[in-house]
Amino acid sequence: MYFNHAFRKGFLPLTVTGTTLSTATLGTTTGLVLPVSSATGIVTGQSVSGTGIQAGTVVVGISSTNITISKPINAYIASGTTITFGGGTATPTTSAALNAPNVLQFAATTGVTIGMSVSGTSIPTGTTVTAVTSTLVTLSNSVTATVATTASIAFGNSVPTLTSGSTASLTAGQIGFFSADGITAQAASARPFIIAQGSYFLNDKIGPVHGGYKESVKSKVINPKYITRVMKINAVSPVNQIKQVCVGSLECGKTYRLRLDLKGSPALRFLSHNIYKTLDAFTGCCTDDCSATCTGAIVDPTIAVIKWAKQIVESPILNQMVKLTVYAWDESPVAVQAGTSQAQIATFEAALDAYSSSFDPTTDASSVACLNIEVAYVETKFGNCTFTPTDHYELQPLLVFPSLTDETGDACNVQNVAITETQVPRQGSGLGETVLRDMILDGRYRQEAYPDSMRVESLRMREIEANPGLAAIDRNAYYDQVQILHSVPRFNNPTGTFDNDQYLLVFHVPTGTNTSSLTNYILAAASAAGNNDLALETYV
Repeated sequence: MYFNHAFRKGFLPLTVTGTTLSTATLGTTTGLVLPVSSATGIVTGQSVSGTGIQAGTVVVGISSTNITISKPINAYIASGTTITFGGGTATPTTSAALNAPNVLQFAATTGVTIGMSVSGTSIPTGTTVTAVTSTLVTLSNSVTATVATTASIAFGNSVPTLTSGSTASLTAGQIGFFSADGITAQAASARPFIIAQGSYFLNDKIGPVHGGYKESVKSKVINPKYITRVMKINAVSPVNQIKQVCVGSLECGKTYRLRLDLKGSPALRFLSHNIYKTLDAFTGCCTDDCSATCTGAIVDPTIAVIKWAKQIVESPILNQMVKLTVYAWDESPVAVQAGTSQAQIATFEAALDAYSSSFDPTTDASSVACLNIEVAYVETKFGNCTFTPTDHYELQPLLVFPSLTDETGDACNVQNVAITETQVPRQGSGLGETVLRDMILDGRYRQEAYPDSMRVESLRMREIEANPGLAAIDRNAYYDQVQILHSVPRFNNPTGTFDNDQYLLVFHVPTGTNTSSLTNYILAAASAAGNNDLALETYV
């Protein structure tokens, strides 16, 4: 999402890769059932108190020595802990240890950090890590059912933030929220703050002159009152188009013409015009004498579909842009094209040639044969060594438009035909190619020149600088964005009137990364400043 009048600054936060752990020693329950040594003297409605018991908790059910309570426990309760019922009427001890329902226990929590997303059996969607010790992980939500000691819990990628120190304490790519002067890390509050990211460069100087490479990337001072939007924009993977052409009731002695039009940027760049081709399929003579009058008998439509398919794969242009699947009149697959290499095309044609028809015009006259057409085109891509921001990369999906006529060009003479779109195309977003170019542009705003000429000195300067941040971007991956739009009031300008400058901060993270450490801070600061209308907007 772009804002034309906002000053834009990009960040590439360091992300921590997720991990999967198995719970150990002690599982986690919903915290609503207390196993006790004895239920004697305990009745429904009694008050409950003790370690880990919330105020106002009462007994709501009794099953043998398992006591169901109205509120979940909120802390670890060791086995043998005394629990008081009814103000002292009964004081049994717990017969088993219990974790709080938002705490998972592991043999070790290596690789788990605050902010990571959490998923697994009985873990609510959207749950994140809020605290970590050497063996315990505290969750933002309680489990919905018992998590056994054999359960596997997945922790997703996250964005760790610096919680103490100054901007000088930031490691490469690390994000921190600081006081306006950048001296100390600042918890979310109504006070103005800045966001800073540690430099990816290992050395502050390259040679005796060029310096300042390790300077952290900083935002303008952000007043929480003037934050206007917080957005999470999820990457969208592209989807290519698939169309299906089904035909039936084809007569002998006729030619049926399938026209394919391929349109879109990929076709225009390939040939400087859209691609089209007409494919003829003769259904064969009605009798052994082709000069005899046609009888109008119905023939196997699979024969025509196979002829169209062979012409497509034999076209040096079309066979690089389509993959085909042929279905016979009885819906069985005749041939499936695995790819566009010469060997794959030869295998596909061999399967077409092997087709043997069992079509009976008496009983199968209304049956149809189908041709699935999957379209795509892969652009030539060069490596990072010769990369330049002006290199073309394709986003627009290729589109195919099939149409069917008889030999006279009349579509009305082909009665039993259906052309359907079985997969709707979708343009991708959040591609690494876009992120790389955005980060280069943002660096140029900071006077970080990116040599993109093909001159030798430019290539060598690029090699000398070897920007680690840009090298960290995977051009083939997808990235989500967190965007923060805020204003800086200007009370003195040439017109003498109040004015605002808008600033857009864009954080690029690998798709699927949990970004709550960023968005939660912004929302908490805004709330503390009375900016209560601010809410996280999510876009796909």
